[in-house]
Amino acid sequence: MRPLLPIAILVLSLGASCDVATGPNLSDTPGYLISSVRIEPRVDTIFIPPVPRSFDRVTFTATAIGKSGNPIDISEFAWTSSNPAVATVDGSGVVTPITTGTVEIRASADKIGRATLVIAPATMAITITPAVDTIFIGATIAARDTVRLVATARDLAGAVVPGLTFQWTSSSPAVATVDATGLVRAVGVGITDINVSANSHNAAARVHVIQTLSR
Repeated sequence: MRPLLPIAILVLSLGASCDVATGPNLSDTPGYLISSVRIEPRVDTIFIPPVPRSFDRVTFTATAIGKSGNPIDISEFAWTSSNPAVATVDGSGVVTPITTGTVEIRASADKIGRATLVIAPATMAITITPAVDTIFIGATIAARDTVRLVATARDLAGAVVPGLTFQWTSSSPAVATVDATGLVRAVGVGITDINVSANSHNAAARVHVIQTLSR
């Protein structure tokens, strides 16, 4: 009986590795003819209100790649979501978001294709505080000649949307620059509009840089 032990271990190890990269195959194309499954887009983002609307949907498409590296016709893919509590997917690759979060969308035709969907809260408006401000500078511009602007995003219910990355720009960098945190630094005398954007929404604040009269 002792010589059979290594054989049993080998069979078990081979069986454990076979299911890792394969999944259901609903088509009439044999799995051995399919090299891989690709999903487009590979990564996508959708912004939803607190209660998702009927048209808040994302459609993914799957393509089977044959051994030659060319697409092959597949009649049907098996679609699944890694977390149906966050988003579900139907048999056509249409994803319905349930709540905010990140899910992996999978399409299987023996081989498994994967895509990532990020579901983020929709933004109704962005505001900047203060909307107008002034930096007073002396004959030379000092490191302290700055002003801090704060951007706030609110959703369709008026609640603050946390965790957003804001993109800041200055319309006149020769007057003042702005960094990624909303810190505006004076460069020269004049007026500039400081713009901020997130989730395809924008806001602007006006900053005056004025030189004080020396006595």
